[in-house]
Amino acid sequence: MIIFPMLLIISSVVCGFMSFAKAKADMSDDLNQALHLAISENTDVKQMLDSLSSMHDHPMLTFGAQHNGFADFLRISALRDTAGITYTIKSDSEADAGIQLSAQGRICSDTLLLAQMPHSAIEVKAFANPSFLSILKHSNQRWSATSLVCGILLLGLLMVKQRSAATLHTSPILVVQSQEQVLALTPMQEKLMQMFLASPTRTLSKDEICSALWPKKDNPDDTLYTFISRMKSSLAKQSSYRIQNRRGREYSLTCENVNDEVRHAEMH
Repeated sequence: MIIFPMLLIISSVVCGFMSFAKAKADMSDDLNQALHLAISENTDVKQMLDSLSSMHDHPMLTFGAQHNGFADFLRISALRDTAGITYTIKSDSEADAGIQLSAQGRICSDTLLLAQMPHSAIEVKAFANPSFLSILKHSNQRWSATSLVCGILLLGLLMVKQRSAATLHTSPILVVQSQEQVLALTPMQEKLMQMFLASPTRTLSKDEICSALWPKKDNPDDTLYTFISRMKSSLAKQSSYRIQNRRGREYSLTCENVNDEVRHAEMH
């Protein structure tokens, strides 16, 4: 029973991570399309190219800018306040070495080649720094959150139910009146006590006890030893009754106080 809510919780967490990753991918795609539009439609880029072209003899140079109009091309509003463009001039040796345009944001676009000049190239990349909550808000977490809550609630209900069942099973009940007092025994201890009292010799074999208490268990020996040990302790604290093991094959109920045993016999 506990497997289903655990699977529900695990699947909701996995789905939540996948939704978050998809939201970041959507934002990256939005930066890509906005960058293409900004380069193709904005005259400021051409002026930037003219300025950078005159610097082709310099070492690798990278700088960013809040490009005019770039944010207007973005479809996701969470990106607009922190979006920008990074330009880089790279020499042929740097390009051959595989130097990548550094990312300045949590979300980045692909790197685009703006211009190829003798011995150098100009590359551009868009970036944005949306907050974690902004990305989480953009991702579709409704199903994940619902599944997580349902899984936790089901798990909690099952645990409460199992605890209640265990408490009910082990709660002592008042059953056998003896020695002018009432013995507090569990349901299984009560059943065994009644079996002893119903036997003329107050003696029961291991097979009789196991068949009555654990009829479907193949090898209940260990369970029987533990059960008898706990019942001995319970009887010793409450009464003069004792359980003795005879030849390892049977158990006998005796009473250390003869007067109590006689009194109990008269009551029945």
